[in-house]
Amino acid sequence: MSSLNKKTTRIRTTTCACATLLLAGYALSGGDVRILDESGIREVNPATGSFYNSNGVAWRENTNTGSTTLSYLIVERK
Repeated sequence: MSSLNKKTTRIRTTTCACATLLLAGYALSGGDVRILDESGIREVNPATGSFYNSNGVAWRENTNTGSTTLSYLIVERK
């Protein structure tokens, strides 16, 4: 589980630079977040109870830009 309270959370692969992570996530509590990854920066506002699946990322940084604590359950898919 990952919580963001005005902090940046970095998710990076540790095996090699060419590896990618297939992530699935569920928002236990939503809010405003800035996501930085290899495709650029985007601002999102996931609602509590929403989920996502990634198509594979080598690295990703999430920064809470709102006033609430965000909590996610994140699973690496195989």
